[in-house]
Amino acid sequence: MLDVGCGPGRMAVGLALAGFRLTAVDSSAEMRARAIARAAEAGARDRVAVHSGDAESLEFDNDSFDLVVALGVLPYLAEPQRALLEFARVTRGGGYVVVASNNSRRLNRLLDPRFTPLLSPLRDFVRVRRHRRGAPRLKRTLPGCLAGATALLSLRELQRIVTAAGMTPEAIAGVGFGPLTFMGRIVVREPTAIRLHRSLQTLGSRGVPVIRAIALQHLILARAGQDPGGSFRARASPPAL
Repeated sequence: MLDVGCGPGRMAVGLALAGFRLTAVDSSAEMRARAIARAAEAGARDRVAVHSGDAESLEFDNDSFDLVVALGVLPYLAEPQRALLEFARVTRGGGYVVVASNNSRRLNRLLDPRFTPLLSPLRDFVRVRRHRRGAPRLKRTLPGCLAGATALLSLRELQRIVTAAGMTPEAIAGVGFGPLTFMGRIVVREPTAIRLHRSLQTLGSRGVPVIRAIALQHLILARAGQDPGGSFRARASPPAL
């Protein structure tokens, strides 16, 4: 399997110890060094090969892997669609791709006046007026898990670009509900936020569509590759992840 954006190698080493043979790639030299050290410490160095790699331009031949996993990758790419095309290209026919995506329609964005799509025309108007008056930009106060991501996709948008890359979504999960913010500031204390998250996660895990659609992230399992005739090559069942 291929682990794209392996970071310090936690998942790669864990899967290697579970019996997978891993190729792990990351654009950061520091992360690659940490992944190599982690694999060595765990006695899994012979099952984990770590390389420099770009998710939008993978240096592997077509049909190289049975499984490609990219967690915490798509939200930070300039062109997530291009990365998905690459994931599909390097996956063998009938193989699987697992990706995670930050949701543009997550609960806190829907409820917070500074982020909800319903108020985007008003925010644009205020932004233009403030710019004309030379007023300073409003400061955002966000937790680290919500900062830095540039590519936010709704569930529908994620499904569309996965399908456009030639893959078929087979399972979708909504993961995480919170933290809740108002005007960019966290307003629900952690114990309450955790209880709310657990309640909503239970419903989301049961496949309740509306709840799944407003999760913080979406995790999608897609089947990749087709024969020239258009039918998927045989594969017994999805891997147990």
